[in-house]
Amino acid sequence: MVLIYVRILSSIKLYFKTKFNLVYRYHCHLLTSEDILHLLTQVLKCSPAVLWFTSIAILHIIWISSLCITILFQVKLNDFIFFNF
Repeated sequence: MVLIYVRILSSIKLYFKTKFNLVYRYHCHLLTSEDILHLLTQVLKCSPAVLWFTSIAILHIIWISSLCITILFQVKLNDFIFFNF
């Protein structure tokens, strides 16, 4: 069951990665930018939908990363408390 779930997630990831490359490379020309400032100006100029989905993706990455760091910190703190006393 877990293998099926992993395969479904990997196929979804591949689909969206392909769509990301198509939209950002050929429509917005983002993957050819030289620096971060040029990249941000290209995102702002491209399309409101691209700006919206890019900002949602960045916020999602920040949110999930902070949750993972918090959980890892709690697990480490829990191991420290229970195994040192």
